[in-house]
Amino acid sequence: MQHALRYNLHIMTDESKDPHLISVPDAIRLKHSLNQSITWGNSNLNALQIEEFTKLTAEDYARIRKEYRQWNANMVSTIALVVLTLSSVVACMYFSNTWVKSVAIGLAVWFFYILAKRDGHAEGYVDGYDAGHEAGIHKALGIKPEELAEMHEHATDMKIDGMLIEGMDEREKKKAEQ
Repeated sequence: MQHALRYNLHIMTDESKDPHLISVPDAIRLKHSLNQSITWGNSNLNALQIEEFTKLTAEDYARIRKEYRQWNANMVSTIALVVLTLSSVVACMYFSNTWVKSVAIGLAVWFFYILAKRDGHAEGYVDGYDAGHEAGIHKALGIKPEELAEMHEHATDMKIDGMLIEGMDEREKKKAEQ
């Protein structure tokens, strides 16, 4: 089977006069052109255009993080939590009473846990914003959830085909210059 496939590819790449055969570069260009003409949902956008449309920029991520920090400013101050954590650790070391040490250790762990959760909340906030942004665009464009995997596959194919076409164009340009 592989031998037959190699033979067919060899025939296709030859400068054959058979009108029913297409060269590999022409097949890639045709596939790329067909993928560009496929629109998704209620839009006139192809998969690659939708993927670019749903991506957030670096400025968007900076704005989202800034909004989270502004919202988080209403929460207990990070500096206050650090001071409370350190003071609980110092209290644990200073006092010899077992009950006081137990309470100080419990408070230190709790305050540290709150500090550690904040980083997770911030990243979760950004990830949730990104997912909601993408899902909202898909819903607005009428793209069904079951179509998403196929759409992403088409977008990936278009990226790969675009890179191949660029490479072929550069090679043809170099040949023409020689």
